[in-house]
Amino acid sequence: MAWSSCLQDPVRRTLGAKFVSDSGKQIQNWPEQHYTNGVEKNKRTGGRFKFIVRAGKRLKFLLADKKVEAANSVASYLIECMLYNVPDRVFKGDSYKDNVQGALAPCYHATNTEKGSEDWKEVNGIKYLFHRTQPLDPTAST
Repeated sequence: MAWSSCLQDPVRRTLGAKFVSDSGKQIQNWPEQHYTNGVEKNKRTGGRFKFIVRAGKRLKFLLADKKVEAANSVASYLIECMLYNVPDRVFKGDSYKDNVQGALAPCYHATNTEKGSEDWKEVNGIKYLFHRTQPLDPTAST
């Protein structure tokens, strides 16, 4: 990283960090909000949220090992953020398989149209995950 600085959002009264990579890309991060929101979601879902996030990440690596090319470009952070936007009630089942399938289905359906996931946020609750203001390049960081 070339340099970093502290971000302050006066509206939300939150602190974050901004990094600039050696290539000049700016990366904004809100680690405290990310942690707090993730812990709260995990509590609301009886510990199932983080469990299903780990399952989603393992599934990505399984698909990559099976040479499913699309799996290689899916960031672990994206998996966590997408699952964060799944309604809490979906994580309430007793079956591991049902919870994983139930959590992935809303992700699939919401991303079939621009409107379906346009208001989804990252786990930090500050940045949009998919939005017209986000870069179109899935490898670009903001």
